[in-house]
Amino acid sequence: MIRFLLMSGSLLLGGAASAAAPAASATPTVERSSEPVHFDGAELFWLHRPFQSMAVAERAERVEDRLKRLAENRAAVGDGIKIVEGKDGLDLMSGNRVLLTVTALDAAAEKLEPKALAERNAAAIRAALDRYRQSRGLLTLLSGLALAILCTLALLAAMRLLNRTYALGLPKIEYFLQRHMPRARFQGVDLLPGDQLVDGVAAAAAGTRYLLLGLMLYIYLPLVFSFFPWTRGYAGTLFGYFLGPVRNLLAAVLGFIPDFFVIVVMVGATVYLQKIVRTVFRELGRGRIVIGGFYADWAEPTFQIARALIWAFTIVAVFPYLPGSSSPAFRGMSVFIGVLLSFGSSSAISNGVAGIILTYM
Repeated sequence: MIRFLLMSGSLLLGGAASAAAPAASATPTVERSSEPVHFDGAELFWLHRPFQSMAVAERAERVEDRLKRLAENRAAVGDGIKIVEGKDGLDLMSGNRVLLTVTALDAAAEKLEPKALAERNAAAIRAALDRYRQSRGLLTLLSGLALAILCTLALLAAMRLLNRTYALGLPKIEYFLQRHMPRARFQGVDLLPGDQLVDGVAAAAAGTRYLLLGLMLYIYLPLVFSFFPWTRGYAGTLFGYFLGPVRNLLAAVLGFIPDFFVIVVMVGATVYLQKIVRTVFRELGRGRIVIGGFYADWAEPTFQIARALIWAFTIVAVFPYLPGSSSPAFRGMSVFIGVLLSFGSSSAISNGVAGIILTYM
């Protein structure tokens, strides 16, 4: 009978899962009307309007390509960038090459005068070119090499310290567990033999050691990459692989806190409601509370039915507040479990219905 009610609750759970999440709506893709101009991993400025037949994205890509070729030209200097009046706007030029044309529409998007916007963009380009060449200077490269050597020595020292700590500490931990760890026994049988406990601790220690070694190496690589301009972009990417999931995890945990308190309140209220219902039916069974037409023998089975219904409806109410409950995978799995229990337990359902009929008829 209880299994019958729980299976009904599982079907209710599947329905609640489907209703908990809003229907997915198709989101139209909107083409970006602004694009940033990047150079050497840094953002210089934004372009907001197309130019001639070029879209904004193509325009930004061409400016980046021109800046890259200018930076690779050792003869060109950042101070040589000048602003010249052109037919379509103000041209930022290096020698005879146009790097960027600032139009009136660009200035209006930035709420600036064309001259002020051209001077700001020219200053950003000059500073970027200076940084580009300084980062590839001999002194900068030598200092990066020195820092890389220091980081390598620090990594080797940390690895050696970790391995030595593991080699010296593990035997002492195993000895302590074998000599002083109390045994869990039941009727003369060791529930957790000492050898198994020691092996488990040794495996956990080895896994922790390898995890720390991998973490050291993972921190070392992007740190060394950041010392050299050619690999600096990979440093941010590698750090992002680690920091991105950590940031998302923390955001998910912080976002779940309000829902967690709602779940705690619901479960707490359910526990106290169950205690009240238990008290009522216990007194009905003892005859201290009398309800016309309700026999004392019905108290215990009725309490079991009421308890199952209370928890079934509590699960349905709590479900939308669980993390990931709105995901298609979570909803599909809950519906699948409900259907599987229903169709796979026809005999249990029949027995439950028969039990209810025999009890109350």
